[in-house]
Amino acid sequence: MYGQLFGKLFGHTDPLLVFPVISLAIFLITFTSVVARTMRKSKQEMAAMAELPLCEETHHE
Repeated sequence: MYGQLFGKLFGHTDPLLVFPVISLAIFLITFTSVVARTMRKSKQEMAAMAELPLCEETHHE
């Protein structure tokens, strides 16, 4: 069933059809790594990052 679908989608000899597949793979790898990195952070790190917008701004002269 899936073999026929993939055969119709990727069975063409047009070399430009490889770019959407590559971009999808790059997106999935990036998304998965960001989610994994976020899930590994501790509660203290997340609390510190959550307070960043509320911190006093420092004035540079």
